[in-house]
Amino acid sequence: MKRIIIRKDCLDYITVLFMILCSGTVVFNIRYNSIFIPIFCLYALIRGVSIGKYKRNLPVLSTIIVAILFNGFVHVFDGVAWNGLTQVTLYLIGTAVACSTMSFERYKKTYIELLSYLTVLSIIIFWGVANGLLGHSKVNVNGNFYQIALFHIVGWGDTVFNTRMCGLFHEPGMFQIILNIGILYQADNILKHEICKKDVVRLLLFAVGVLLTRSTTGYIVMCITLSSLYFKIKKYMKNKYLKVLYYGTVPACFFVGYKLLSSEVIVNKFSSNNISYNIRTNDFLSGILMLAKQPILGYGYNSKLYTKTSLKYGMDSMSNGIMGLLLMFGILLTILFLYFMVRKIRNTKWTVNKLIVIAVIMIEEMTESWFFFPVSLAFIFSNYEEIKCKGEDGIV
Repeated sequence: MKRIIIRKDCLDYITVLFMILCSGTVVFNIRYNSIFIPIFCLYALIRGVSIGKYKRNLPVLSTIIVAILFNGFVHVFDGVAWNGLTQVTLYLIGTAVACSTMSFERYKKTYIELLSYLTVLSIIIFWGVANGLLGHSKVNVNGNFYQIALFHIVGWGDTVFNTRMCGLFHEPGMFQIILNIGILYQADNILKHEICKKDVVRLLLFAVGVLLTRSTTGYIVMCITLSSLYFKIKKYMKNKYLKVLYYGTVPACFFVGYKLLSSEVIVNKFSSNNISYNIRTNDFLSGILMLAKQPILGYGYNSKLYTKTSLKYGMDSMSNGIMGLLLMFGILLTILFLYFMVRKIRNTKWTVNKLIVIAVIMIEEMTESWFFFPVSLAFIFSNYEEIKCKGEDGIV
């Protein structure tokens, strides 16, 4: 009887796929969250323990879990959502161990490859539904109605989208985050290694995906990352023909960037008549007023007190992720979260300017509540090769 051998890279693909699917997808992360999230955490733990790589992030993980549980007990009489805190804890444990099992380079490579397939599939299904070639059905998912086709979200309620692509995710804004992280990782790889056709094709694929989401934040973040890439990539232009081509495309790049930033998607979003603009403005201004009343420890994670108070200020849900953290956990805990995130980014071997990386992540965090999703927590927990390199260099 032959022995079945599972390759390590196959396990990496499963790990990263779990992380993506547990980051705002409707079917896996919302509808079946009570099944899928524990499975992700259990899989990561089994894999981490089996290869002996699970202790690397224990100090950071323990600190964060103790802090959020302490905050939960402080707000126990405010009706804190313990089921939500349990889910957050599973996210934290699963992601911490998952990051410990692979290097940053391996994680980037796997993320990019998986996202390439997911993006192509999303475009095909989006196009098929928009042109009447694929069927879809209205499904009630935890009280919200979605139009779903082959696990992909193609509309809300009775509305089917023909101009905005969501992919597997609950809204286009979440999908653009996943895509822009892919652009960030791909840009870093291009700057770190020689340019190859496959890298350029994937970068263009992710850019097309962002354009199809028609997300204002998505456009802005993509322009920031691609601008950083463009101005640093000239080191690869070693012969005069490539240099002529590079400098000749400057006007075209500025024109495309100007068209994106002045497009209807962005201009309308900052109009005082735009619903999304008014919601985000109210969330920010009302959030400041709420925070001023309980700044240190916040109102508790999705507590009854938080819900009741936010409704008084006209906030049905929180569109600003950082403000949501401040209101639920308070200033001290939010600073701790952000400190760990900035420290991880600074200690990681990025070729893209680290200030650009921090800016991209912070902009995305301020426009979507996704902080505790695994793809976001991957910017907090260290990968094992990074820690090894720091020890060799004598960096504390």
